[in-house]
Amino acid sequence: MIDEFQDTSSMQWQNFKPLIKESLDSGHFNLIVGDVKQSIYRWRNSDWELLESQILQDFNNNTIRNSVLGTNWRSDFNIVNFNNSVFSIAATILQYKFNASAELQENLNGKITEAYQHVRQHVPTGKNPDEGYVKISFLDTSDKKSDWKSKALKQLPFEIEHLQDQGFALKDIAVLVRKNDEAIEVAETLLNYKEKNARSGYRYDIISNEALVIGNAQSVKAVIALLRHFQNRDDETRRMLAVYEYYRFHRGLLPDKAISNYFDEGAKDFPIEIKPELHRISTLPFYEMIEAFFAMSVDALNEKENAYVQAFLDIVLKFSTDASSNINDFLEWWDEKGSGKTLFSPDEQDAIRLVTIHKSKGLGFGAVIMPFLKWDIDHTGNMGPVLWCKPTVEPFNRLGTIPLQYKSSLENTLFKESALCGFHARQKPYYRRCAKTCRRHRQRYHFVVVASI
Repeated sequence: MIDEFQDTSSMQWQNFKPLIKESLDSGHFNLIVGDVKQSIYRWRNSDWELLESQILQDFNNNTIRNSVLGTNWRSDFNIVNFNNSVFSIAATILQYKFNASAELQENLNGKITEAYQHVRQHVPTGKNPDEGYVKISFLDTSDKKSDWKSKALKQLPFEIEHLQDQGFALKDIAVLVRKNDEAIEVAETLLNYKEKNARSGYRYDIISNEALVIGNAQSVKAVIALLRHFQNRDDETRRMLAVYEYYRFHRGLLPDKAISNYFDEGAKDFPIEIKPELHRISTLPFYEMIEAFFAMSVDALNEKENAYVQAFLDIVLKFSTDASSNINDFLEWWDEKGSGKTLFSPDEQDAIRLVTIHKSKGLGFGAVIMPFLKWDIDHTGNMGPVLWCKPTVEPFNRLGTIPLQYKSSLENTLFKESALCGFHARQKPYYRRCAKTCRRHRQRYHFVVVASI
C-alpha cells in the first residue's frame, strides 16, 4: 500500500513502478491511496499527473480498479453543497481560461476538469438539510492606499464575538491561515484587542503552534544570550553574541544596525554604565537573575514583549521548582525542549486554535474562520518545482539534463520552453494575460467564516 500518493514525484515513481509490477505479476493485491486535488501542496516536487493519468498508462487498465470515496461523513449539508458548487464551477472556469490561451491549449485541454472530476461529494442520508452555514465578506480595496489585510484583521475580533454570541466555545473555533507570518499577525491582533477590551465580556484567548514561540521574542533572545555568556565568560563568541543581542533588544535595532553598532561605533562590549549591574545580576540566584535583567530592561519592553517576558519567567520558575536552579541544566533543557514552547498551552486552555491550513488536515471544528483568502495562482519565492531540463543549444547541450527551479526569470533564458512544459509552471503566462483583463476581480479579497462544519 502507498498512501498519500499525490505527493509522489516522477523520480520516486520510477522506483515504485517496477516493484508494483513485480508484485502484480506475482498475483498480489496493491493499493494506492491519494487525492489529485491535494497535489497543490507540491510536497517533494510531486507530480499530480501520476495519479491522474500516468498509472493508467503504465499498467493495463484491466488490472486497475478505481474506487472513489464520494461521501462526506464529517461536514454538514450546506457546507458540502457550498463546496460542490464553488469548486465544480471554479474548475470549469479555470479550464476555459487556460484553453483560451493558444500557448497552452495543446496540452491542457481538459486537464483541470479531469483532475476535479470527483470534486462533488454526497451527503449521507439522514443529514439535516438546514445544518451548516457559510459566510463570505468582500473587502473593497479599490483605494490603493488601503491595506486589505488590516481590514480583515480589524473585522476578525467581531466575527469571534459573533460566534460566541451564537454559543460557540473558544475551543470550537479555528482560525486558518496559510503561512506562519500570517499566524503571527492574527495572534498579535487578538492579543492587542484583548488588552484594549478587557471588560467587553468576550474572550480572545488563542492556541498556536505556528505563532507566538517564546524563544523568538527579542527579550528572550537577549536574556538567553546573556546566560550563555555567564555560563562561560572566557568564550569570546558568547560574549559577542550577548552584546549583539543586548543592542538589538535595548535599542530596538535591526540585525544590520546592531552589527554596525558593534563594529563601527566601537561598542564591542556592554555599555560601561551597566557593567556593574550585570556583574551584580550574575551573582544572584537563577530566577532572581532573570527577573533582575528584565527589571533593568524595563525601558526596552513594549506591549508585545511583556507577554513573552511573563511567559518566560513562568517557565524559569517552573523549571527551578521542578528541576534545578542551575544555568547549565536550564540551557541544556532550553535547547532541547524549551525554545519551542508557545505563549499558551494547548492542553490546558479553552482557546481559539490558530493553525496553518496544511496542518489542519484531519481536524474538525465547529466554526472555521479564514481571514486571508487571497492566494496567488502561481508559485512564489522558493516554492517553485524543480524542472529537469535538457538544453539543445550549443554549448549548453553538453551539460545533459540539469535541474532548474521554476521561476519567472527563466522566461528570458533558453529554458523558456522547458518552463512551460508542466501544468503548474504554465500558470505564469496565463496570470499575466488575465491580469490585464480582470483588474476588477483582483480588487476584491475575501474574508470567509465557515460555521457549523
